[in-house]
Amino acid sequence: MQVVALVSDIFFMAKIRDELKDKEVKFCSSLNGIPDSFDYILVHLQHKDAFNVIEKYSDKCICFGFHTSEEFNKAKKMCKNVYPNSVFFKRLPELIK
Repeated sequence: MQVVALVSDIFFMAKIRDELKDKEVKFCSSLNGIPDSFDYILVHLQHKDAFNVIEKYSDKCICFGFHTSEEFNKAKKMCKNVYPNSVFFKRLPELIK
């Protein structure tokens, strides 16, 4: 299973690695770095390319961010898998099956 993560925050990278110890996660710094084939893409909503990625890969996106942000509300209209940070990290292992 290929998991990609569009995350620029080192803290969130470490948390994702910790929660998905048994999975290989490829971290990308931009839309251009995303591989052609993958099963899931984890998208931090505060990333500069977040909405370009959601538009292109909405069916494979699992998004997370601050539940009070404008980005969070916008993402909920574009993608079915949008979670507040706290819920995302609690449920991450079960979201990636």
